[in-house]
Amino acid sequence: MSTGAIALSLLSLSFHFTSAAPPTPLESQLLAANGNKTVLNSEIAPAWATTSNIRSTASLLWTCVLTLSICVYTVIHINVPPPNETQCRYFLRKTKWVVVTILAPELALTMALQQWSAARALKRELNSIYSRYSDGKVDVAAAKKFSMAYCFYAVMGGLVVDVSDIHDTHSLLTFQPSGIVRLAEKGHFIEISEKTIKDKSKADILAKSLVCVQVCWMVIQCIGRKAAGLPISLLEIHVLVHVACALCMYALWIEVSLPLAIESN
Repeated sequence: MSTGAIALSLLSLSFHFTSAAPPTPLESQLLAANGNKTVLNSEIAPAWATTSNIRSTASLLWTCVLTLSICVYTVIHINVPPPNETQCRYFLRKTKWVVVTILAPELALTMALQQWSAARALKRELNSIYSRYSDGKVDVAAAKKFSMAYCFYAVMGGLVVDVSDIHDTHSLLTFQPSGIVRLAEKGHFIEISEKTIKDKSKADILAKSLVCVQVCWMVIQCIGRKAAGLPISLLEIHVLVHVACALCMYALWIEVSLPLAIESN
């Protein structure tokens, strides 16, 4: 699904270079004011401003809605899909979290913080246990055996085991962090290389990079308008708040690879 985010980002950037319609009477008055911003406080803007060289309602809505959508869709990392889940169900599950994040970004930020905290705790416990099984010696290699990428993968339900030969009802079970720790305490470690996890996330990195370009473009526009003494719409302020939350989630989920591209073994 990152391909869609890439296409939307490129489409949004190209929107700024489209042809403009003739200015409205109010826009002509603003141009005639030649930098006098008091006209913005004395004149009432129309409910819908047509596309022009100054600023239009359509371009404002397009930029804000598209930036918000692709930013939220790209930053959200839901749990690794189970083996029997189709791409359609995965898309619907992620769309549900996108809607939740748009309506209440603090909930998604809390989820990201909880997963980061669980992955950090799991990493600390696994490396501590692994160091005790390394011939009684604690070395640098043993202390860094399990990375945050591995622990995020485990916390998000990526470790699945086939139990069809020992269970009558369930054929597949997902390891929880507590179960992984219990196995490690018995000397059994589930090892997956970090390269195996991260090699599948190149498209995810590209999508996030393009989203960052789009977000930076909008932030620069808002800073420029504020520096010039021009008003900023409430919609832009709302999107900037979402962007701030998204940046925090980016930081917490920076070690998370693209879940859909990873096959559970």
